[in-house]
Amino acid sequence: MKNARRKGTLSFNHKASYLSDESVFAHLIHEQENTEWVVYCKKPFAGPDKVIEYIGRYTHRVAISNSRIKSINNGKITIDYKDYRDLDEKGIPKHKYMVLTAEKFIRLFMLHVLPENFVKIRFYGILAGSHRKENIQLCRELLGLPKQLASLTDDNIKGLEWVEATITRLFFGEVGYVIGGLRRMEPKNTEAKEQIRKLIGYLDHNRKRIHYKGDRIGGYPIGSGGIESANKFICHTRMKRSGAWWVKETGNAMLRIRCAIYNKTYDNVFERYKKAHMAKNVLRLLKNG
Repeated sequence: MKNARRKGTLSFNHKASYLSDESVFAHLIHEQENTEWVVYCKKPFAGPDKVIEYIGRYTHRVAISNSRIKSINNGKITIDYKDYRDLDEKGIPKHKYMVLTAEKFIRLFMLHVLPENFVKIRFYGILAGSHRKENIQLCRELLGLPKQLASLTDDNIKGLEWVEATITRLFFGEVGYVIGGLRRMEPKNTEAKEQIRKLIGYLDHNRKRIHYKGDRIGGYPIGSGGIESANKFICHTRMKRSGAWWVKETGNAMLRIRCAIYNKTYDNVFERYKKAHMAKNVLRLLKNG
């Protein structure tokens, strides 16, 4: 801080303007340097991303949604859960089932019921509730944001927060929560209602394909709708023969063959493939012989 002030890169605004006085600033630094700080900082077991992911599952939802309760029979309750210790080839937790007695289910559920007047999320500093709106507005102005962003209303902010939360849930494959949120919306007109209906239909129809987290772990690129359409046109319309069907397991191999045909290198590719497999067959015969 002293170096930043000396270089002129540290400024004090609003409520901190009193620190512009050299003597006041020096006194503050002196107090901090002579304080015996006790710092305990332990690295999370799986990194900060996992900590945020874990905490995020509990901040804005109940302990368990109705969709996860699969059956209730003879005092036994079957629930669906994700096993984060058992991942598939894409790095996505596998869905499993657990059968609990009614007493145990209620006991586990009650562990997530907070005491009266307990606040799950508290904001401090510039996000403190008493001056949050003024502080955020000041931060936007000091950061030199465009006027359109610097003058956002509370409704605009809530909208941006909803979009960010929705994208995060889609990233982790929580399509059901997103669809539930869309269904609870109250559209202002018929056009908005129709757009929401179409979006719900798209998400519901493609929920098994929406696993962006696993795709990123696997190194697969995720693009916009325009990029997706361009790839679909090149691969589906230009590369795939009419009436042919490609499946996920052999799609890349078929694409390589079609590229070789278009580039007039199919004969060379086939010869290399034949030689490689012939060599494997010879080695297998010698080993078994």
